[in-house]
Amino acid sequence: MEIARAAPPRTNVLALWWLQLRAEQLVAQFPRFAAPVLAWLDDESEQEHVRRRLAVGEPYTLAVHGGDAEYLLTVKLQRSSVRPDLPMTPDRAEP
Repeated sequence: MEIARAAPPRTNVLALWWLQLRAEQLVAQFPRFAAPVLAWLDDESEQEHVRRRLAVGEPYTLAVHGGDAEYLLTVKLQRSSVRPDLPMTPDRAEP
């Protein structure tokens, strides 16, 4: 079975919008994921972190756990859309 993939978003704002939309759809389909997803959606500093990661070409994965299931939503910009002039902030850099 082949997994359908959407065309990669072209800006970090569109990529974040796509991720937020998919997270909301996940909650609509599986209400047990509401608490962690809504907390993530309301976390403005995390949303900024996502935008910065995407702007410098790093992927971002939202992992949502609920009971015996785990959903991973990953987004990454196309290489031509990456903005190398937007460094990650030191306090949010990944190891």
